[in-house]
Amino acid sequence: MATLTPTTAAVLTSPSSAPIAVHEEHNNGDSCSLSDDEDEVPEPPSSLKGTLNKWTNYIHGWQSRYFVLRDGTLAYYKSEHDRAFGCRGAIAIARAIIQPHDFDDCRFDVSVNDCVWYLRADSCEDKQRWVEALEAYKTESGYGS
Repeated sequence: MATLTPTTAAVLTSPSSAPIAVHEEHNNGDSCSLSDDEDEVPEPPSSLKGTLNKWTNYIHGWQSRYFVLRDGTLAYYKSEHDRAFGCRGAIAIARAIIQPHDFDDCRFDVSVNDCVWYLRADSCEDKQRWVEALEAYKTESGYGS
């Protein structure tokens, strides 16, 4: 098993309401592992959880995924029920660029360097809620534009 570094840790709330820590492995970049954390961490105002559609590729197209914005990290899972298996990817939001789509009112992109996630909400209101939460974290972190 790879050694995990604690520098990119995020605390999430499990379905049983007990906090769990998510650690990203630096040797892979997208792997996450879960462990129990006994300290209660209050949820900051820019935290958000819910389902968005994520563009995967031209074969599979848009796929419904469960996203969690917490402690400056946007992580996604195959579904809310699959959170126990670990996240499929995570992006640090502090330096991310959040870009609404020009023509699709429900779509927005989140990018850090050469990593781009194409995301689509089910409604314009949901999209606005996600974009506002992401931008609020950037402002709180001091990296907002």
